[in-house]
Amino acid sequence: MKFKFILFICLSFTSIVFAQNFYLAPNGVTCMCPDAEFGESGDPGNGIIFTKRFANDITVQNAATTCTSGVSGIVPNWFTEDTTFNEDISSWDVSNFENMTNFLSGCTSFNQNLGNWQFQYWILMLGLLDNTGLSVENYDSFISNLIGQNIAPTTIGVEGLIFCDETSRNILLAQGWAFEGDQPKEVYFEAPGDITLFIESTPCEVSIIELGEPIFSGCEPIQIENNAPADFPVGETVVTWTMIDGNQNEFVNEQIVSIELTADEAAICYVSADPDFVNKNRIYGTQNSTNPNLNVFHHEVLRETSSSGQFEIIGYIVPPDNYFIDSTSDNTLQSYSYKIRTVDICEITHTDSDIHKTVLLQSNVAQDNTVNLIWNYYEGLSVSSYFIYRSTNGGEFELITQISGSNNAYNDNQTNVTDNFYEYYVAFQISDCLTDPFNVIYARSNNEYINPNLGSNDFTYLENAISLFPNPTSGQIQLNISNDIEVINVRLYNVIGQQIAIATNKTIEMSFLPSGLYYLQIDTNLGTITKTVIRK
Repeated sequence: MKFKFILFICLSFTSIVFAQNFYLAPNGVTCMCPDAEFGESGDPGNGIIFTKRFANDITVQNAATTCTSGVSGIVPNWFTEDTTFNEDISSWDVSNFENMTNFLSGCTSFNQNLGNWQFQYWILMLGLLDNTGLSVENYDSFISNLIGQNIAPTTIGVEGLIFCDETSRNILLAQGWAFEGDQPKEVYFEAPGDITLFIESTPCEVSIIELGEPIFSGCEPIQIENNAPADFPVGETVVTWTMIDGNQNEFVNEQIVSIELTADEAAICYVSADPDFVNKNRIYGTQNSTNPNLNVFHHEVLRETSSSGQFEIIGYIVPPDNYFIDSTSDNTLQSYSYKIRTVDICEITHTDSDIHKTVLLQSNVAQDNTVNLIWNYYEGLSVSSYFIYRSTNGGEFELITQISGSNNAYNDNQTNVTDNFYEYYVAFQISDCLTDPFNVIYARSNNEYINPNLGSNDFTYLENAISLFPNPTSGQIQLNISNDIEVINVRLYNVIGQQIAIATNKTIEMSFLPSGLYYLQIDTNLGTITKTVIRK
């Protein structure tokens, strides 16, 4: 009985001694066994049995349970180029290692945290971690662990490794360390793709939109945010996405969210001399045959200014109307270029339509007293044929010929300018227009006058020979006309082209009309002119 008690005490004492020979370093990871005998085993306190071994006894199989406190000097290349090695050797005591050149080089599967290794002052690390499989996190841990250790700056082989911890690495570089072959983690940031959403009814805002996910790569922790509004208005909204990575680098990318209200976006159907005010232009817009004027507030009408390519707004086509009369035009003097654009009920301006340019018809009398006609081509539509109409001595217009749309000149040899005066216009057929209602089937040029009684073709005589009094007026308007001019009839129109009255005498009653701008079309034996009247 006494013998057994003494044996128990001896065995317990031996276990305590062995346990004290194996302990954890202050970092709680490194297994220390400087006083243990080679071949001796023990638990340093983490539940793992380690054995102190000679350098030549360390193998791939026992590496994770070896206490290396007895290994010093030049370390054998136990694992170099072993592409399957991935044992946990984070607990190794490397404080006596002097040369770790190519120690783990080529261990492409190795990915353990070596962030607790403590090195001696003179340590060689050339090729140490070349082409290993260390993750960004484990490599960063290794780098940051070097800071604060009493180590002479040296060169570390880290070919193929990726780092995020720029701060620690820069500190070491400033101290004289060199890192061969590593690269910073690729950082990129791309906002979700642009979004276009079509709606067919109001309200003019959309509240629920899935913006998508950004595509990114960077160093953790990563913060991503955007400035998307709670409600997206109709039109374009630029959403700014911002990413801040773990190194406090900021990246900004934009996403465009377009909310498009489906609207009857008009184009120019054609531009023609107005059938009522022949020296003014009427611009006809298209309408959708299924949903005419859908979500349309109005269509802006633009005309080219004296500066080529510059357009200005001259008026509006307001539904249900589908045309606009350019009251400031004079198509006997020049051709005009127009375009229109739609403004929807959410006050979003749509794109400009294609440009349409009017036909300006001009003339001269040839030496043989025939009439030469010349005009510019209509622009905006393909014209297959031009139709030439003529009026003789104020009579009805008659079609005298049809010529190819590739021609822009014609000689009328069936005239007698000595005894007659003539009026012409050139027309072309509209075949692909969706305007509804379809007001005319032909677009036409200005009227061109040939009148020997006027002594010139510029119509100045009629303009000067007919005047209006009083103008402005609050009641009647009186025509003052030269005795050699015979008035055939007088038509009164409002600014949108509606005929209000017709008369055959020289007095027009306007007292019943509201204040505004009106036009008098005066047909005479010498031609037709239009005068402007103001009802005050």
